Amino acid sequence: VLTERPSSEPLPDDSTDAQRAELERWKKDDVHAKCYMIASMVPELARKYELFAHAADIKENLESMYSENTRASRYAATKELVALRLREGASVHEHVLKMITLIEKLVNLDVVLPSELQVDLILLSLPSSYEQFIANFNMNKLDPTLDVMLKMLVSYEATIKKEKSVLLTAPSAKKSSFSKKWKSSVPSKLFAKGGSSGSKSGKVSKQADDVCHHCGKPGHWRCNCKDYLDQKRSEKGMYFIEVNLSVDSSSWVLDTVCGSHLCNDLQLMARSRRLDVGETYQRMGNGARVAAEAIRTVYLSVLNSDYQVVLNNYLYVPTLIRNLISIPVLDSEGFSFVFGSSVCLIHKDNKVICKGQLVNNLYGLNLNEIPINTITAKRKTDSLNPTQLWHARLGHISLRRMNEFARDGLFSLEDVKSLGTCESCLKGKMTKSPYKGQMEHAEDLLDLIHTDVCGPLSVSARGGYSYFVTFNDDYSRYGFVYLMKYKYETFERFKDFRHEVENQLGRRIKKLRSDRGGEYMSAEFMDYLKENGILSHWTPPGTPQLNGVSKRWNRTLLDMVRSMMGFTKLPPYLWGHALLTAVYLLNRVNTKAVNSTPYELWHSRKPSFKHIKIWGCPAYVKRLMGDKLDS
Repeated sequence: VLTERPSSEPLPDDSTDAQRAELERWKKDDVHAKCYMIASMVPELARKYELFAHAADIKENLESMYSENTRASRYAATKELVALRLREGASVHEHVLKMITLIEKLVNLDVVLPSELQVDLILLSLPSSYEQFIANFNMNKLDPTLDVMLKMLVSYEATIKKEKSVLLTAPSAKKSSFSKKWKSSVPSKLFAKGGSSGSKSGKVSKQADDVCHHCGKPGHWRCNCKDYLDQKRSEKGMYFIEVNLSVDSSSWVLDTVCGSHLCNDLQLMARSRRLDVGETYQRMGNGARVAAEAIRTVYLSVLNSDYQVVLNNYLYVPTLIRNLISIPVLDSEGFSFVFGSSVCLIHKDNKVICKGQLVNNLYGLNLNEIPINTITAKRKTDSLNPTQLWHARLGHISLRRMNEFARDGLFSLEDVKSLGTCESCLKGKMTKSPYKGQMEHAEDLLDLIHTDVCGPLSVSARGGYSYFVTFNDDYSRYGFVYLMKYKYETFERFKDFRHEVENQLGRRIKKLRSDRGGEYMSAEFMDYLKENGILSHWTPPGTPQLNGVSKRWNRTLLDMVRSMMGFTKLPPYLWGHALLTAVYLLNRVNTKAVNSTPYELWHSRKPSFKHIKIWGCPAYVKRLMGDKLDS
């Protein structure tokens, strides 16, 4: 299927049944292969390849876009391997792992290096602090594997760090001896009372009466003032020019130096706790101290995966320009890391949890467009009882509505109390208190139509739609929705709506109630209403409650969309399909505004629920129409 295409010419009339069956079988396999390939792609690629005729066409196009030249790849890997050098003080573990990754990449490109050459390349990349290790290694004529050599280097690195930590105490000892020598050569009258041994206490007693010239607080001098020293460190620190402009402020960057997870956006965090002023500080690279304002838990949704990265004790620091993920903290929680080929793989329990991509010398995580703030458990419909099942099928309507349907005999509920608490409803339907007041009610169908435009939504629906417009009949509360790419399409959608409903009902629209949006106030729209005898009802500026029918209907629709999408694992760009399903369901369930269902008032018959399934549930793809001679 991926290497062949059918002939453009039809089969000859004298072709056998076996040849016809073979062609039909190939077509079915080609459709299945194309569906599998598109389903595994990100949405941007899926939209592009939907228009391709065959799976082989998709494969060839992908190869032309993403396949690498073997010769160029081999040269790039060899160049990087030979030029790779370990910086003084950097982790030898990560360095050797990166070299091993490059060696394995060359093996995949049919370049197998001798084991001695592999070891020599690693030794050649070490800095001068490893000269003693290299000398001992060559004198003992060792021939270990790369894994054994990695352990030896890590052990030697630990020894170097211990020696450096001892050497760091030498300057303080030297300073102490210098101080004693200086004091002994100066007349004792220059010191406070009590001689040289009491000079320290003498200074403290004098500082206790003085006032700091920097902060104005008593008990210390400016040279010992904590605020003054922090300010000087900040002024004398090393400054950097921001070059990573391709990484936005909402990106998540892996950091090997930071000792805590740091975030610059409070909205991305959940389960927060506000920190007291001065409770937690973070020391920046220039020595300045920055206060953390909150500590929270963050859930990150990994791109093209069901995994989530749970980051505990994430500190909120609003002055940061990057969200930093601390590798040392993840390492302490059992995560492991593999760096190589401009990619960082994060493992846990022998599974690849997520992947980071190197962009302008920063490793950023590959995440979904919209981070997940809460854990969404994967629900299974087979674990739902009948009440919960019907609740999900009907777009998460209220229990009162379900009881009314049960009394009418449309379906049976064994135990209404078994519904319990629906988390999707709690998340999707939390609202403000309603406005009080009663508006006039229409006396017949199409006497009054409520309309409103909603958008743009943050995620475009499939097809590029970012807006939708609703039309709701005041008498029956039967509604229509139309998806739009732009707001100016409202006029054309109203004409489509008017032609449909007036043709179906044999009545004419009398009044149209809307807000004062520009899409309704255009000269073209107003002239059209005047020509067709439709009165315009506009709400006063800043009073959305006077257009409450449309606003409430839009809110109910979005509540249902959020609830239905929260119940499934489908991507956000399918909200358009969920919205159309929500309108279909909302027209068939009862409402407080009328004594019956909108569907019954509009169509003069009761709705049926026998065909309704849960939105987003697994479904079978209908096969294409086969030949009439097929069995």
